[in-house]
Amino acid sequence: MKILQMGLPTSSIKSHIVVVALFLSSTLFAPSASCQDLVFKGRETGFPEVEYSVTAADRDEYVSELAIPRFKDRSATDSRWMMCVYTNIAMVRKQFYWTVAYTKHDGDKVLLGFPRSPDPAKQAMLGPEFDARREFKQIMQIDKMKIFCEKSGYIFSYLK
Repeated sequence: MKILQMGLPTSSIKSHIVVVALFLSSTLFAPSASCQDLVFKGRETGFPEVEYSVTAADRDEYVSELAIPRFKDRSATDSRWMMCVYTNIAMVRKQFYWTVAYTKHDGDKVLLGFPRSPDPAKQAMLGPEFDARREFKQIMQIDKMKIFCEKSGYIFSYLK
C-alpha cells in the first residue's frame, strides 16, 4: 500500500506489474539450448575445410543422439572437429565429461554420453549402448578438450 500512498496512479502500477509478469514468463519459459536441436557446421565453427554437420537432440539427462551424415567417411581432421563439437554440446549441457558410442554398423548415428565420472566402470548409467561394442572407449574431460579445441581454432556456439 506504500506505493498507493506515494501518489502513483493505480493504472501505472498495473502496467508495471504486467510488464514484470511478461518479462518473467518469457525468461522462465523460454526454451533453453539444451531442449532444442543443436546444429553445428564446420564452416561456422572455424573449420572451413570440414564439410560436415552435426545435429544433436537430447535423448535423456545423460545422452544426446547425434546425426552426422557420412560419419563413416570422416578424415582425421573431421574427427578432431567432431570431438570439439562433442565438447561444445557437453558444455551447453553443463557436463564435465563426455564419451561416444557407435559401431561400424550404426551409419550416421552417434550417441554422446555424459558420465558423471572419468571412471569407465561407472558408465553403466549411460545405457546398454555404451558397452564393450563401442568403437571409442575413452572418457574425455571437458576442461582439457576445451583447451585443445581453442588451440585448434574451434569457435564455440550456443554458450551464454
